[in-house]
Amino acid sequence: MGRLITTLIIFPFLLAATPDTAKYRPDADDLLYFLIISDTHIDAPADSGKEATENLHWATTTLVDTVLPNFLVNGGDLTDATGGGLIPLGQQEMEWDSYQSIVDGNGMSADFYYDMPGNHDHYLDGALQHYVDHSVQGRHDGKTNHAWTSTNDQTKYHFIAVASAASDGLPFPEDNVGLDEVDLAFLEETLSLHNDADILTVFSHHPAAYYEEAKSVIYDVLSDHGATAFIHGHTHGHSLTWQQGTFHFEIASLGKSDDDQVGLVAYDGRGMSAFAFALDQWPQVLITAPLDGKLGGSHQYDYMIPDSLDAAPVRALAFHPEGIAAVAATLDSGDQSFPLLKEGERLWQGNFDATKLASGPHKLLVTATAADNTTASHQITFYVIHDDDPVEPHIEIGPEVDADIVAAPPESDYEVVSPDLAAPDEMSSPDTDTSISTEVAVADGPREVAPGPPGVTGYIKSGSDDGCTTGESRPAGAWLLGLLLLGLLVVRRRTA
Repeated sequence: MGRLITTLIIFPFLLAATPDTAKYRPDADDLLYFLIISDTHIDAPADSGKEATENLHWATTTLVDTVLPNFLVNGGDLTDATGGGLIPLGQQEMEWDSYQSIVDGNGMSADFYYDMPGNHDHYLDGALQHYVDHSVQGRHDGKTNHAWTSTNDQTKYHFIAVASAASDGLPFPEDNVGLDEVDLAFLEETLSLHNDADILTVFSHHPAAYYEEAKSVIYDVLSDHGATAFIHGHTHGHSLTWQQGTFHFEIASLGKSDDDQVGLVAYDGRGMSAFAFALDQWPQVLITAPLDGKLGGSHQYDYMIPDSLDAAPVRALAFHPEGIAAVAATLDSGDQSFPLLKEGERLWQGNFDATKLASGPHKLLVTATAADNTTASHQITFYVIHDDDPVEPHIEIGPEVDADIVAAPPESDYEVVSPDLAAPDEMSSPDTDTSISTEVAVADGPREVAPGPPGVTGYIKSGSDDGCTTGESRPAGAWLLGLLLLGLLVVRRRTA
């Protein structure tokens, strides 16, 4: 208990990540995406046609080769611990040998494949020695907790995979969940070493709500360190929820579930997009920009798009083992339709004219057509705000939003590749300074406001079907402060 109290005191002083800094970028220079599978249960008995061993082989070959993610996470219960029976009896060497043979045979390296332990990997093995001896990450560093980073010119992403089993090695059906001193020391150390990270993502086998005496610790870590997402398996179900400002993403079982066995998460300009899909279900398409204002019911860290942008970018990832032939987008009820052009191995991009859109919510539908003529679509809701007085390179939009319109530098890798998708004044010679002039910062903090007309403040959205936020009304003092800030901005602009 003393360790828990010490940790609670130390952690708040290590604040780092800030998930409310999502940017609506003109390019994909800050795009990162990864896959999650969980509960592979290697050598579990066949049930209703589900073959756990074949499914893991598919995930580490076809899935990886088709999606080309930055990395793949396996969220635990790597093996079944049943020896082919119905009840876990403890660790089975043959199951672990089978698991290791699959991941090694398919080239899963420690800098790409992040496997973590679950409760089935822990039965009668409190030290998780079988995990350490056979898993990719365990053999790499001899540990049960892991952390890694991904860094580009704009963002440092920090990822943590914490061992959530209680280290007691109790047999089935016991399943104690918690963090021991080793786990807590690991969390303290990695958060301290990477307190300069911009985005924090935490992986666990168990849901946060399952943690026992450490429940307050894990929620404090997520809240105090601004974790954008907490991703887990264990229940063999799937859900997308927000808890205390963190996105909780639950993945079904790759070895024992029928749907939602694969999770895909993308960070585009620090803004998060995510969904789950079924094993071997192709094609797949995920919109990464704009962000979906209804992700998990109410995206806590999305942004609004100024209606002064005449070439607002749309980016989407599209996948099929035989390749994608075409990607197209439609706004609302066909108000604007346009193609997306291929910008990378799996990335497609196009532009729409936000100057023709009213303030408030809008629907964006992106459809991918595969080489075999099969199709898949992804639809999101995004929000437009009216920009009364656009000024380059900086504008202030109301007391609730600080929107920076940043021109892409001349040396930017972004290039408008089709005159049909560009604004008229951006189809000039190669020495033009800007391709797209947009980088919109999200407003600080989660939105909490009573339902009202979408887009009224420029950031807070309606609680109706066309909005994404409900909650308590803001105190009057906040509005007065906002009006005061707005007055100061006006005075500053007039005296500039």
